[in-house]
Amino acid sequence: MGIKNFFHDIMTGKIEEIVAKKVEMDSQNYVDSEKYAALVAEEFMINVAINMIANAISKCEFKTFFQGQEKMGDEYYLWNYQPNVNQSSSEFLHELVYRLLYEDRALVVEVGDQLIIADGFSEGTEIVKERTFYNISRGSFSLGTSRTMSQVMYFKLNNNSIRRLLKSVCDGYNQLMDTAIEKFYKSGGEKGILSIDAQKLSGELKQVGKTFDEVMEDMMNNRFKKFYKSKNAVLPLFNGYSYESKGGTESTKKSTSELNDVINIDDKIVMKVANSVNMPVALLKGDVSDVERITQNFLTFCIDPICSMLEGEINRKRSGKAILQGTGVKIDTTSILHIDLFSIAEKIDKLISSGMYSIDELRKRCGDTELGTEASRRHYITKNYEKWKEVKKVHNSKMMYRFEQQAEKPTQIYIYDEVTAQGPFNWNTLEYEESETSANYFVKMLAEISDEGSLELHINSYGGDVKEGVAIYNLLKRKNCKKTCYIDCFAYSVAYVIAMACDKIIMGLGSSIMIHEMWTVARGNAEELRKQADDLDVLMQTNRQIFLARCNLSEEKLIEMMRAETILTPEQCMEYGFCDEISQAAVDQSQINQCYEKKYRQLQQELRQQKTLQDFVKEFAKPQSTETKPKEHIENKSLKMMNDFFNAFTSVQLKED
Repeated sequence: MGIKNFFHDIMTGKIEEIVAKKVEMDSQNYVDSEKYAALVAEEFMINVAINMIANAISKCEFKTFFQGQEKMGDEYYLWNYQPNVNQSSSEFLHELVYRLLYEDRALVVEVGDQLIIADGFSEGTEIVKERTFYNISRGSFSLGTSRTMSQVMYFKLNNNSIRRLLKSVCDGYNQLMDTAIEKFYKSGGEKGILSIDAQKLSGELKQVGKTFDEVMEDMMNNRFKKFYKSKNAVLPLFNGYSYESKGGTESTKKSTSELNDVINIDDKIVMKVANSVNMPVALLKGDVSDVERITQNFLTFCIDPICSMLEGEINRKRSGKAILQGTGVKIDTTSILHIDLFSIAEKIDKLISSGMYSIDELRKRCGDTELGTEASRRHYITKNYEKWKEVKKVHNSKMMYRFEQQAEKPTQIYIYDEVTAQGPFNWNTLEYEESETSANYFVKMLAEISDEGSLELHINSYGGDVKEGVAIYNLLKRKNCKKTCYIDCFAYSVAYVIAMACDKIIMGLGSSIMIHEMWTVARGNAEELRKQADDLDVLMQTNRQIFLARCNLSEEKLIEMMRAETILTPEQCMEYGFCDEISQAAVDQSQINQCYEKKYRQLQQELRQQKTLQDFVKEFAKPQSTETKPKEHIENKSLKMMNDFFNAFTSVQLKED
């Protein structure tokens, strides 16, 4: 037990006792100094490695979650601040990890609302039944009752490498002590010279009536044996014997300067200890080169496996199956690293701009106080990373088409205006704006939607350009994602053709669809007009195939209804197969109001632009004065007015009233 207690004192940090024992043993000269120094060095490195791991894990944050949402409640306080009244979380975790690495196991019991690490316990050997723990104690406190496996947190490392290393050190000390004891008897025991006078001894032998052998046996086995073992003793001798003591004062003692300095530790010892705990050798030696890579390896191969084991046992015992719904503890090892904000400023920007973290989340990780504002809690994404986006225009956007992605909801597309190839004419730029209901626009928008997602198409439109509508229909038809169409009010003409590209059509209360034959505006001679009519017949023939693929009508009945320009209610659409469901939910009127409000503002601006143009025309056409002026002056004024008139069309920004 002495060797075991001595080794335990070394491993638990009692360095002053190590030094005291070291000096005492050196002074006695019973221990091989070189072997002893090697063992001390090995113990020292094991102690350093275990302390380094324990210190690192004690810095980790134990994040607590309830149904997938991070929550800082009683469980968070227990693991990060005060596990029990006598220990802080750092002290508790340091001791837990230290015991786990040194003893390969650790037992934590809950007493009241406190977590206690057991000093000693006995473990049952049950295999099929739940295992039981007995004699659980800490210091002078004894739990008194046994606990089953489900009532405790039992952490077991199963690191055979470090166990073999610790056993090797213990065996080394046992061998060292055995050698010391043997050396003691050889060099530290009583020595002396026994002189025998033959003439005097022969007379003595005759008087006592004993032979020489009998006298020698009595001297060596009785008198000298008792003399050597007694602390204070007198040695009686027969006549003819004389004894001169030569006790161990002549033993050669080695100087303490012959001992290896613990600081100059052999590389083999460092490598052996580091490999046993999966720690980078350079980190244990204190090398400063490539610290970032070494630290990452330390976290990956040494810290993470231990934290994963701790996390698994904690969640298994304290959360149970609730962990499957996101309730439990997650150990965050990123807090181990020191963060230099200036060196990672660019990386912080990337984390925010990619939407990975909010400002508050990064401030918390960097150790700063969270701002706690709505903006700091929001996640942002730049256009370089943006996959789902809301399309907005700065000037004159009618916003009749809105494309947005909502968290954990289908992508929504709104067609709340006429289907056209071009947008409104912009009098500022004298160009047509891009149409947000054109086929070209849908090509770009649909490319942003994943085939694994789902799409909701909302329609409130009188129809529009057949060429654009049929193209949009086929674009949607080829899209592999799940598609649902909501007819919020009107789906007339080609707007309903677009709706038929969806997997499911749901009509709202008060909504309707209208089907009719195509019409066009044409001019030319009789032959050209007849050809135009024939072309419309061909186009209608192909267009009807889209309707026939959806509805349950015969082609003759469909032709009849289309020629009659038929408006159908939701109930009629259900009957004919033009829709799949009638929604009882009210239409989101705010979306409709928003679209028409933007349309109203657009019309107001167009009127202002036309009024400004009208003023220029009036100025140009204003009657000239009858006063006779030089011809050159009149020509210059005319040129100026013409120039102003054409500037009205080429200016990027018109002056508004």
